[in-house]
Amino acid sequence: MMMMMMMMMMMMMMVVVVVVVVVVVVVVVVVVVVMMMMMMMMMMMMLMMMMMMMIMIMIMIMMMMMMMMMMMMMMMMMMMMMMMGGGGGGVGGGGGGGGGGGGGGGGGGGGGGGGGDDDEDDVDDAAASAAADDDDAGDAADDADADADDDDDDDDDDDDDDDND
Repeated sequence: MMMMMMMMMMMMMMVVVVVVVVVVVVVVVVVVVVMMMMMMMMMMMMLMMMMMMMIMIMIMIMMMMMMMMMMMMMMMMMMMMMMMGGGGGGVGGGGGGGGGGGGGGGGGGGGGGGGGDDDEDDVDDAAASAAADDDDAGDAADDADADADDDDDDDDDDDDDDDND
């Protein structure tokens, strides 16, 4: 029984560690891409498309992992209930203990699932902010083009003045 509890605890800890690592990796990737945006304007669109694809894939993988973890938890719960219930002699006491253990485990599983959802929201936010940065870069490029056009117009005006003289 204690072994089962220990296993459950280990599983929960592993899940938390994995989620944290994934989030950190995503944040680092976003930061690097933002830096690259600062460096270059023209390759922008290509980079952005790649980034969005990567982020979407990451979110999908995280979702899949969460679903898998929840399924595993459910299986573990069922196993524990079975083991407890079939105590034989103290069926009443065993059943009561099993119910208590199942309830506690269920609460823990729910908490873990909630935490995972929060992380996914953070990833979505990161994707949104990256997209916003891309828009800014595009605006800057547009401004540069507009300025260049203005300069050309000024040059034409100067030529006209010379002709008049």
